[in-house]
Amino acid sequence: MATLKTRLAEGLARLPGRRAPVKGWSLVTEWLHRHAHRQSVDVVHQSAYRVKLRLDLRDYTQRGMFYDAYETQELNFMEEVLRPGDVVIDVGANIGLFTLVAARAVGPSGSVHAFEPVPGNCERLEENVQLNGFTNVRLNKSAVRDRAGTVALAIDAEMARTSGASTSSFFTVTQLADPVREVTAQAETIDDYSTREVANRSIRLVKIDVEGSEPAVLAGMSDVLKSHRVDVLMLEVSLYGLARSGSRILDVVEPLRTAGYDLYRLGVGGLLTRWSYLGEPSIPERGGGEAGMIRGLYKGLQDLSRLFNLVAIRSDHPAMTGRPRFMSAGKLRRSA
Repeated sequence: MATLKTRLAEGLARLPGRRAPVKGWSLVTEWLHRHAHRQSVDVVHQSAYRVKLRLDLRDYTQRGMFYDAYETQELNFMEEVLRPGDVVIDVGANIGLFTLVAARAVGPSGSVHAFEPVPGNCERLEENVQLNGFTNVRLNKSAVRDRAGTVALAIDAEMARTSGASTSSFFTVTQLADPVREVTAQAETIDDYSTREVANRSIRLVKIDVEGSEPAVLAGMSDVLKSHRVDVLMLEVSLYGLARSGSRILDVVEPLRTAGYDLYRLGVGGLLTRWSYLGEPSIPERGGGEAGMIRGLYKGLQDLSRLFNLVAIRSDHPAMTGRPRFMSAGKLRRSA
């Protein structure tokens, strides 16, 4: 039985929710969570997005999902863009929040193809799909890269210390100075997979969250991009992750521009604003050690400024007439 203090802290943490998302709110939920003193760490959560998830509250990312504070703007945008019957590819599916929301949006006539190479995440993803009774999800226990083969992944020592049971952010081993929890996974390309599994179908949305390996993923889907089989891509861009892999923002955006996609930043209310390259931003060193609330929020907001989402829309999409500076998810949906 939750105490009054627990219920109050958790209620405050969920205040913005999906209807009024606040950038960086997960930093506040972390502080409130420490004061909730919840006894159970393994919970089944009914998300504001009408899907159920089994969560491990020792994991930073899953705590954000528990408080409906995890990437709410991105989830709102995706839910608005998708229609019944659509095909979705989720690269870096983690434990499946985006996969589940997409599966619900596209319905039985659509399909969601989820890629997740980390064994612990795969098990939880599979459990969450079954928990919701979805039959339109294809789970691929593999990584996505620029060529087929094997890839070594690991979580870094600092993240293992600060994220508890986290398996959320695995990087290629070559990106890390101090790798731990190393796993080996099979890798394939979206070009090969789409030819084999979704032949002759357009792909409504590809979501990519791979901690700095975006250039390799895009290189492995060059044919799909050039043929404009994908309407919309949504990419989480981590400047820290790109720096670890020896890549730059241009390594992400140039393949998309060359293939004929226009780039937008996703903002409040699902508003898309045309994105322009203004040079490579500086990447400061992340400080170590424990931080109080104010210092922790400051560091977290610094991180958020270097972690953002880009949306790429094919330039010949009906909604792109006149190459508008601003765009909405609703217009994308109506113009399809």
